[in-house]
Amino acid sequence: MQAIQSKHLENIGWTSAIFKEHYTTVNIRIDDFKRFTQEVIIPLFEEVKSKNIASSFYYRLATDFWMGVTFGNIIQLDFSVSPYNFKMYLKPLLYDRLNNYFDRKFLDDLEVKEICDDVIQPKTNLDGFDMWDLRIISIEDFFIDNLTYIVGKKEVGIIRDLSVKSSQCILSEVFTSGNDDDTSEQNILDKCLLMYYPVIHSFFNDLEGMYEFSSWLVYKTLYQVKKVDNVHDLQEWKIKKILDANLYFEEQKDTFLGLSQYVLESLDNREEFEEEWLNNWVNACLDCKDRLLIQNRKQRWPTIPFSYLEDETIFIEMDEDRYRHWQAIYFILKMLNSQLGITFHSELNMFNALKNSLKTLTGKDNIYR
Repeated sequence: MQAIQSKHLENIGWTSAIFKEHYTTVNIRIDDFKRFTQEVIIPLFEEVKSKNIASSFYYRLATDFWMGVTFGNIIQLDFSVSPYNFKMYLKPLLYDRLNNYFDRKFLDDLEVKEICDDVIQPKTNLDGFDMWDLRIISIEDFFIDNLTYIVGKKEVGIIRDLSVKSSQCILSEVFTSGNDDDTSEQNILDKCLLMYYPVIHSFFNDLEGMYEFSSWLVYKTLYQVKKVDNVHDLQEWKIKKILDANLYFEEQKDTFLGLSQYVLESLDNREEFEEEWLNNWVNACLDCKDRLLIQNRKQRWPTIPFSYLEDETIFIEMDEDRYRHWQAIYFILKMLNSQLGITFHSELNMFNALKNSLKTLTGKDNIYR
């Protein structure tokens, strides 16, 4: 039996709430990101698409937006799906996939007999589920991301559309082939930096703006890692982290610089790339920028539930417009990291590689002491 599509229902005037799509997020504790992506997510998404169960969907490693933490062992699957299709088609399909995937020892260690409604953990508060306490699975209807409080519901919806595109690009280019070289650490890191540039090139007018933003990225990530690591001797810890990240960059400097220069020059000249997936990603980023940066966007902004100047990651002069703008771009880059399986400490190396590459291309010394 085929799932009922919302568009079809609109055409025939059948508009009961149970058949209207909304965002539903499923949080799942996993054992191995690469294996889970290849054995569960890819076939699940293919079946959801072929049976028209949901109109759009994407995946990511779960992230605590305020802390900046990316959980390496929790996957989020996000669907635009009606309650009817979710209950009748998606949830049974998901349970079947999960029960066939997880081995008995993994479930026993979590004291789970099988994946079913009985083991779903409910929300703990209005802001959503606390990932730190997730046992195996939770489901959130009408999921609201924390970025909504900064840029607004409509803007988050636009960024979500970009997340769907990035999910499609990464799954097809990295995880679908089954080739170990495609899922190697080096290839994933190369793809990561490659996908950063169409994002920042779309939202910034010049290299200096990109570099200033990337410097903030590194500072922000350092601050967040410090909180999670519960650092006491901040100065010694910070120096070591920066030295380690700079060493990582120096070891691959020629590769990073060559890739950065090639991509940025191609984007400046509006040249097409040989890789079709990359052209699709560039077009998706430009479309996202055009939809976000409209003249009346400030009218859609919510009131930030705190003084943005109290954000301890702000270390340069920044007005509220720039703060919201940069947070949105930061969220997109974090999304790419989480879809590629790049977790918290590793992304400091990637953001620092981005910053140092741009610093070299602009001919600047480090302007932040």
